[in-house]
Parts: sequence; C-alpha cells; structure tokens
Amino acid sequence: AITSLVVGCLTPRSMSILSATTRRSLLTFRHMSGTNARTMATIQEAVAKRVPEWRADIKDLRAKHGDKVLCEVTVDQAIGGMRGIKGMITETSLLDAEEGIRFRGYSIPECQK
Repeated sequence: AITSLVVGCLTPRSMSILSATTRRSLLTFRHMSGTNARTMATIQEAVAKRVPEWRADIKDLRAKHGDKVLCEVTVDQAIGGMRGIKGMITETSLLDAEEGIRFRGYSIPECQK
C-alpha cells in the first residue's frame, strides 16, 4: 500500500532523479499493481458470494456438533478463536495428475470464472 502511494506520487522530475533500473522497476510495479487490483477485486467478489453459504455451514456444524470433544478440544473452542489450544482449521485441495489442483471441488479455470 505504501509502495503504491509512493509510486503514484512520483512526478516526471522526481522520476528523472532515479536510476534507470529503479525507474523501470517502479513503472513495472505501477503497471502490475493495476492488474493485480483487478484480479483481487474479481477474487474478492467470488468469495463474497460464497461467504453466506460458508457461514451457514459453520453455524450448522456448531449447532450439531459444538459440544463434541476433539481430543481435548471442543468444536466450539476450535471455531471460536483457538484460544489456549494448539490446532488449526484449514481447507485442503486435491491435486489430480490429469486435471491439476482443485479447491472445494473447483479447478483453477473454474475458480477464475
């Protein structure tokens, strides 16, 4: 964020003071940061559409199994912030030799749509 601010504030005069390599790097960054921002916006929109479903799944899991013990840790402890326990909640991906990696059942091209 600070780098974006600095790059955005550079004037032609201040750019002339920089070395040629630094100028090329900053111009490349300026170009790439716009591309990445569009990509991130698309990804964020796709995730935002799925959040209500994920929240409902977690709520259902807690309602059905919140009091069940996972070793010496309950589901409520795991979902409720992991305070005082060692553990991690994560989602794994599937790496198929033919299709490539899949996240939540979706291939990378499907995720990009």
